[in-house]
Amino acid sequence: MKCSTTVIEGFLKIRNSAFILSTHLYEIGEPLKQYPNIIFNYFETAVTDDQLVFNYQLKEGISNDRLGYLILKNEGVVKMLQQL
Repeated sequence: MKCSTTVIEGFLKIRNSAFILSTHLYEIGEPLKQYPNIIFNYFETAVTDDQLVFNYQLKEGISNDRLGYLILKNEGVVKMLQQL
């Protein structure tokens, strides 16, 4: 988290530019809200029958989704790790 925050704060020093960053670290949003030139957006995701469903509509704010375990499960990683 500290690494990502440091990089973003460094980018803030570069004037007349735009950066698009994506992260699963939702915790970094709160300390970065102090910067008026940062805009937070996310893509809404739903889960239907253990499958991710995307509507590809950009929403304002920070996502509250916690989908990492479901992705690992659907990709067979959880099963693989259980078989070790």
